[in-house]
Amino acid sequence: MRKVIRGKATEFRYERGVQPAPKLGEWVEVLTEILEKEAKLPRRQRRSAVRLFEELRGRGYDGPSLACWIPRQRAPVRESVAE
Repeated sequence: MRKVIRGKATEFRYERGVQPAPKLGEWVEVLTEILEKEAKLPRRQRRSAVRLFEELRGRGYDGPSLACWIPRQRAPVRESVAE
């Protein structure tokens, strides 16, 4: 078994180009718009991921937490606003 695992013939490769977010799908535009508006504000005035999650819940979002998605989206938005 060890020979098979360590051998080159059974090399493990996993490639996924885009992380799917099926429940977040229709809300991506809303969140991106909010993040673009808030990117212009000072850091202390921006809402946390928890506050954004609560706002979306109030609008009807029933998916999981946004704690992993928001930080990945904030960086590109900040860069585009800075330019």
